[in-house]
Amino acid sequence: MSAALQPTAAPNGSQPPDPDGPLTRQRKRVVRVLHRRPLLSLAALFLVGVGLLLLSVNKLANHLNEQNALRYAAQLSDTLFKTGQVYSQEVIARVKPLGVRVTHKHLLHKNAIPVPATFSILLAKKISEGTGPNSLRTNLYSEYPFEGGNNIQAMDRFQRRSLAELGTGKKTFYSFEDFDSRPSLRYANALVMKQTCLGCHNTDANSPKRDWKIGDLRGAREVIIPMGSSLPIIRDGLIEILGVMLAITCLLLAVLSMVLNALRDTNTALARFVPTAFLRHLGKEEITEVRLGDSVEREMTVLFSDIRSFTSLSER
Repeated sequence: MSAALQPTAAPNGSQPPDPDGPLTRQRKRVVRVLHRRPLLSLAALFLVGVGLLLLSVNKLANHLNEQNALRYAAQLSDTLFKTGQVYSQEVIARVKPLGVRVTHKHLLHKNAIPVPATFSILLAKKISEGTGPNSLRTNLYSEYPFEGGNNIQAMDRFQRRSLAELGTGKKTFYSFEDFDSRPSLRYANALVMKQTCLGCHNTDANSPKRDWKIGDLRGAREVIIPMGSSLPIIRDGLIEILGVMLAITCLLLAVLSMVLNALRDTNTALARFVPTAFLRHLGKEEITEVRLGDSVEREMTVLFSDIRSFTSLSER
């Protein structure tokens, strides 16, 4: 027995429109790949996720290291500033009435102590005497150092740039760069002219500038923090957290693998009742794509075969 059937066509004789847009078809392709190769797809996604996590951990470690260095530099700079204040208010104020001379050339005179700026320079030199890889550096510099003072030095690029930036009204300026072949934070804090300093700077014969006004930028205090010491500690801590997360993820993937295997067995059993060839006739790849009312017409040939005298033979 045979029947001649033609595929269903649109009323005007053209092919029926595709109900799925390009995005829907692309989504179906992705779902199809995930359905056919679930473990391989999950393994690929897992490796991509691990790579992105490692990049994120490295970026986060660098960010935390920079933020910690900035906080430490600000605290150290503030500590040095307050130390100078204590020296001015508690030391100089007490010894001046006793006839002690306060000068930047205190080594050339008996019964003399350094002015606050010279004291700060000497303190910075003492702090910077360390030679280890984690040693701090700090110093004072100015475009107008006193002649014969302790801070006459050729300024480098960072110091010149910091004075230019601080001269615009900024309080601080910093840069992450190599210093003595080590990654470091260079942090500069503005030193402005105060009322207590005007008399010395505008009248001393060794002062290169004598028209100072209150609020003028007279120099900067720099703090140099090595960056390499804390970065490995931060990175190791983040990698340890990442390791715990990856272990939990692997456990979840193992459980998911068992679930997928169970679903695959279910699909295999379902294919015995709805063969794949039947789905292909409908133009579907997966049974989940079949909708109520889906149909198709095909030309088919049905073969009937009979065994002669089968009834009599089977009754014997």
